[in-house]
Amino acid sequence: MTKSSYHHGNLRPALVEAALEIIADKGVSGLTMRSVGQYVGVSHAAPYRHFKDKEAILAAVATEGFNGMRDAMTLERDAVDPSDLTGRMAACGRAYIHFAVRHPSHYRVMFGPATRNKMRHPELLGASLEAFGILLNGIEEARAAGLLRDLPTIELGIVAWSQAHGLSMLLIDDQFE
Repeated sequence: MTKSSYHHGNLRPALVEAALEIIADKGVSGLTMRSVGQYVGVSHAAPYRHFKDKEAILAAVATEGFNGMRDAMTLERDAVDPSDLTGRMAACGRAYIHFAVRHPSHYRVMFGPATRNKMRHPELLGASLEAFGILLNGIEEARAAGLLRDLPTIELGIVAWSQAHGLSMLLIDDQFE
């Protein structure tokens, strides 16, 4: 079978996984469509059958990351008694940070400049809003119970997100001993 007729049974997820491996090794700047195809063992044109360009494959990586973060936050939150609203919010924060530390390549792409324009990638936009929505819902519940100051939910969400994001980046970059 020639490379031009080679068929990889599950190429799209294999390309996303290859992108993650390349990013872990060389950073986002080291990722090319050619390198992704080469890593998977397909022609340099094969990735273009699934992704328009590098931005599109990075959007797929980020979407996968946001979905994983959402799932981790939901799992941790749901393991806490529903009446313990502050415990549920803390569980979401811990899950966020643990996800970032365990998946730094995903995390860097999720919040890096390559995926800044989420409007061009509706699936990525939806996944990022779902993940952020878990935090906002927790804030709404805590505010309704009188546990948080009466500030706009989005402002409280940005403060909480900034703290979790900052700590995540410090941990990823080994700023703590």
